[in-house]
Amino acid sequence: MNKTILHKKAFAFSITMWIIASLLFATVVILRFAKDEVKLSSGLNDKLTTQLMAESLLESLKFYVVTGDYTSTSLKNNLLSKSIYSLPSEIIVDGREYNLSQQMSISLQDTSGMLHVMHTPSSIVAQVLSPEEGYDLQGILKDSLDDWRDEDNVARVNGAEQNAYQALDKKNKVRNTKAIQDIHELKLIHGFDQVDFKHIESNFYYGRGTSANLMLVKNADYLAFILGVDKNFIEKMFELRESEPMKFRKNIGALPNYNDDYFSFGLSKQFKVKIKVQEGNSQSILKVMISFKKLNSRPYMTLSYTLQ
Repeated sequence: MNKTILHKKAFAFSITMWIIASLLFATVVILRFAKDEVKLSSGLNDKLTTQLMAESLLESLKFYVVTGDYTSTSLKNNLLSKSIYSLPSEIIVDGREYNLSQQMSISLQDTSGMLHVMHTPSSIVAQVLSPEEGYDLQGILKDSLDDWRDEDNVARVNGAEQNAYQALDKKNKVRNTKAIQDIHELKLIHGFDQVDFKHIESNFYYGRGTSANLMLVKNADYLAFILGVDKNFIEKMFELRESEPMKFRKNIGALPNYNDDYFSFGLSKQFKVKIKVQEGNSQSILKVMISFKKLNSRPYMTLSYTLQ
């Protein structure tokens, strides 16, 4: 009898321990999920914070640019010293990145120092995007871009037409018109996948205007090519541009290949903006193309907007 009672007590005890263990396990699981939920909520909050900060900084920048004092190489303004995100008193329009704080940075690049992807000849696009010794790649880029733009279906020596894309199981449909709608379209074209997209972004844009500001162009090979002069001459002109900008303008303007329709020496008021904000483990990158007009009823127009 005593043994039966002992067995019952032992069984009851084991059941109780199993219940307690189960409750403890359930508690651990719940706490773990709660911890993950808190971490997830924190991450979402940080992401939203970075996006709002980036958008707020963009609004300040719009005010900064349209009220700025333009020069050939810089924008200066001191009106935002009391703003939420104080911008520097001077921003050099050359694509540099500026750290406004430990968590924010901004870069501002005038598109007049870049090439318009729709109006730039294929030969120049190929030369700018190829390394100095990359003659094979240069030929592929030029012929493929020409094939993409022309209206026939006859592939050039180094190019590709619709049948070539189909053979590679690519769903790309050749545009067959000169209008390249966006620089991202270049990545669809045969050969351009061999080019670092950052290199494309730093040299090309799609938007308003077509003239290149020769006060900002940095690529000596490109400038020598389109002006029909020796690269050494352009490098000397770059030195003159820093020391005597007016003499630089006079010398360049006297070249036979110079054309006021394609070149200028002033800012276009169209800028490629990149704002980067970091908060915790979250980061937001805002890329915008904006066209500004001072003293206008509509001082700016957003041409493109991407938030990552």
